[in-house]
Amino acid sequence: ALTEISPGKDSENPLSGDQIRQRFLQFYASRSHAILPSASLVPDDPTVLLTIAGMLQFKPIFLGQ
Repeated sequence: ALTEISPGKDSENPLSGDQIRQRFLQFYASRSHAILPSASLVPDDPTVLLTIAGMLQFKPIFLGQ
C-alpha cells in the first residue's frame, strides 16, 4: 500500500517533488484509474471569476460542447 509510494523511514535520499508526483500517479494508474492532464487554477472562462472546484475543466462536457 503506502510502501509503494513512500521511500521508507530508512531512506537517506529524500524524493523530489517530481518523484513524489510520479509515484502518486503510478500508484493510482496501477489500480486502473485514469490519469488526466493537469488543469489550470486560472479559468479560461469569462463567466467564472476563479476556479472553486475540480469540475470546472469538465464544464464543456456537461454543456455538450
